[in-house]
Amino acid sequence: AREMYALETLVGQSEETEAVRRVVSNTCKNREPVLLVGPAGSGKTHIARTIHFHSGFTGSLIEVNCSGMDAGTIERELFGHRSGEEEQPGLLHYAADGTLFLEEIEAISKELQDRLRALLETGRFHRQGTEVMEDSRARLIFGTVQPLTELVRGGLFKRNFAELINGQEIQ
Repeated sequence: AREMYALETLVGQSEETEAVRRVVSNTCKNREPVLLVGPAGSGKTHIARTIHFHSGFTGSLIEVNCSGMDAGTIERELFGHRSGEEEQPGLLHYAADGTLFLEEIEAISKELQDRLRALLETGRFHRQGTEVMEDSRARLIFGTVQPLTELVRGGLFKRNFAELINGQEIQ
């Protein structure tokens, strides 16, 4: 898969494409969150895969489309849950030492934005139904079709979360 997602597979010869290649290359060198912005079909998934496969991570790449799930389901899927004796790890657990790519983040609730912000700030999270904190070793990549400034202006996105994930933006 690494060859399939080489930087050279980002098609184009324009200055804009070369700039994207440089940003993607630099992004691969750290574990900071990444924000990918562009319309459907613009290559966000390809770029997320390229970043993952060239970051030197040994874990899996897990892709989640946030628009297809309600708030409770996506929170359980991401963080895991505990109900009685049953404990189910979440996708953050399975993405350890790898990448979790959350597509269409414009669909997530403000409550989930708060939980993700806390995760990014502390590197820790807890499963639903328990207060036991776990360390996260997953890199997060976020994808959206709408610029976060528009989402914040429209009241759909929290400014503090948008600023936190907007550090490494690729359009």
